[in-house]
Amino acid sequence: MNFEWQFLLLVLASIGFIAYFLYRPLKFNISDDASNVAIGKQKKQELADDVTKGLMSESLYQEAEDEITHTLASELSQNSGDSIAINPLKWAIALGVVIAIVSILVYAQLAPKKPSSTAIEMLPSLSLEQSVKSLKAHLDDNPENGKAWSMLGLAEFNLGNTDKALVSFERAYSLIPNDIDMLLQYASVLASTQEGDFSGPPQSLIDQALRVDPDSVHALYLVGIVAANNSDLLLAEQSWQKALYLLPIDHPDRVVVEGALNTLSSFETSNDFTLTINLNISEGVLALRSSKDYLMVYAKAVTGSPMPIAIKKILLKDFGGAISLSDADSLSVKLSESTDVLVVVRISSTGLAVKQADDIEIVSDTISLAETRSIDLQVE
Repeated sequence: MNFEWQFLLLVLASIGFIAYFLYRPLKFNISDDASNVAIGKQKKQELADDVTKGLMSESLYQEAEDEITHTLASELSQNSGDSIAINPLKWAIALGVVIAIVSILVYAQLAPKKPSSTAIEMLPSLSLEQSVKSLKAHLDDNPENGKAWSMLGLAEFNLGNTDKALVSFERAYSLIPNDIDMLLQYASVLASTQEGDFSGPPQSLIDQALRVDPDSVHALYLVGIVAANNSDLLLAEQSWQKALYLLPIDHPDRVVVEGALNTLSSFETSNDFTLTINLNISEGVLALRSSKDYLMVYAKAVTGSPMPIAIKKILLKDFGGAISLSDADSLSVKLSESTDVLVVVRISSTGLAVKQADDIEIVSDTISLAETRSIDLQVE
């Protein structure tokens, strides 16, 4: 049941309660004349009882009776003889109306205000497609609104229309070249066309945003992301630390920046211990292998289980001359907790853990990790 109905029932109950006590005592209307006659009869009866009991003489009784009769006649003559009735129903109705009006006024003041249905209809939730149509209609009338062009570019990008998004951002850039949000969004869209690489124009846009505001938290955060992706962990940490310093202590974005710093710290810790394998693969071997083959490099215990302690697997075509193994590449036991290991290098067409017939594999001599962090191996 709605609160309005509960309130109405309480008002009706209050009116009924008052009407009951107002109406019941006055249910039978009594006129003044009838009341005076009844009182006169009662007094005469009391005088007669006094005479019977010998408390009053006959002469005094007669005088008192005459006085009562005279007084009663005088009062009766002053009244018109009409009965003056008090109508409780009218009073109940009047009080009920007053209570209802006052209650409604109080409710109007105390009830929570609800937005009108008109206002709700004016703010429907729009889909991305509807947002694009709405922004285009707005820009037809306001072609110089740089913010709207930026919003259109972002909406088109989220719909997967990267080319249209770039056109919109180019227009926005020509109108609001110093808008930091637009610059960072534009940089991100450009980077998406370079497989996430922010080098070149995307980096230039980020640098421009920092020139506009060196203390832009959003720009610093994006700089940190780009630096982390480029393995520049020092720059990433510096950027995120500065962003965290600039954010108010109760700002919700602090959680995001702190999370990034914690992830970076864990990554740095896991990479403190590194074994670098400088690998030279002869031209003859490369000529016999496919670019789709896998290069697998792993460290295993000298004795005991043949399972790798740490392993890294890449496509042969992506090999750059050196492979690094760290705790981040460990499967169970950390590499930093091991003492003596063997390094295995395998070129495989399948990439399976079990060596196949056409795989090429070499195994290093025993390596003491306490003394050696870099080795050279040759695959011929």
